Amino acid sequence: MSIRERIDKIIEKAKSLQNHPSDYPELLWVVFVFLGGTINAVAIRNFAVGWNYTVQFGLISTLLFTLAIGSILFCVPLFFSWFFSRNHPTKRLVPPLYIHAVTFGLLFFFVYNNVSEDFLSYYVLGIYSFLVGKIQDGIMLSAFGKNAVSDNIIHHSFKVLAEFSKVEEIVLKKQFRNLLNLKRKINKKDESLKLRTSKNDDWQLILEIKETGKKNETIINLAFYDEGSYSLKKIQKTDDSYEYAISKMEYIKSYFSRRFLIQIEDAPLTNAESLVTFVLDDFQGKISRLHEMTTQKKISLFLAIGLIATSIGLMFYGLIGEGIATLFFAIGLIVNVIPR
Repeated sequence: MSIRERIDKIIEKAKSLQNHPSDYPELLWVVFVFLGGTINAVAIRNFAVGWNYTVQFGLISTLLFTLAIGSILFCVPLFFSWFFSRNHPTKRLVPPLYIHAVTFGLLFFFVYNNVSEDFLSYYVLGIYSFLVGKIQDGIMLSAFGKNAVSDNIIHHSFKVLAEFSKVEEIVLKKQFRNLLNLKRKINKKDESLKLRTSKNDDWQLILEIKETGKKNETIINLAFYDEGSYSLKKIQKTDDSYEYAISKMEYIKSYFSRRFLIQIEDAPLTNAESLVTFVLDDFQGKISRLHEMTTQKKISLFLAIGLIATSIGLMFYGLIGEGIATLFFAIGLIVNVIPR
């Protein structure tokens, strides 16, 4: 088989994966990670060559080059993470940390050949890849959010034949909360009472109690999910997390009927759909929330960014002093960042 025939076969195989939704997005995600890592490796390699050349022109030139190009290098993984994540079929996040891992591997195996001579380069590159990758992951998760689908959330609903105040009293008891590990209360105006587990728990549970408008009837909704670093994990019936969720549901039902002799029964799952939506909204990034901003807020944010950028440019050319530039920056910060 010739090289051309091999290439054609690979292309045909890649195209055929589009007919297999379970395979194609995963393969495409891997390609995006390696493509981002490759481009980042080329950028870092060129920076290293340019830096060695700039050293000859003195300290000031080296510092300016390092700050300017270093800022660009910091933005390269962020840009490709955002670009590839936005263009992935399932909008799955391509983590900057993974991009840095591929970059480190490529430079380790194909650029630095002598371990004894290039040990410092290995060390610096490794520390840079990990620390900067973690920081950039935080930025992307805040901006882009985590990949979350409703199918990865186990939800259930109970109808309790008791007044809302009675159910609320039971749910807020320390014994009940400790057994379900409900450590935090979600406080939001005009919403039902919600309790949730600690952020550090491997498996997350949110419990909600709602009034139905009927006497001696209250709804308890549950949402259970396994939160990963970048997305909600898919829960199979054979997983320990699934068994854990079922055991908690059975415990709640038993607790009300056995300890307080209160009748409790399964209710339609549609009651818990709003809770599932609440969980999904909780994983949305700030970029996806831009449509929720008012026109006034968008204009304010745009003008503030323009004001800060202009003041930095004027200060760079010596047209205004550092005090005036700092004042403009503070105005933009106060108007758009500090909550009111």
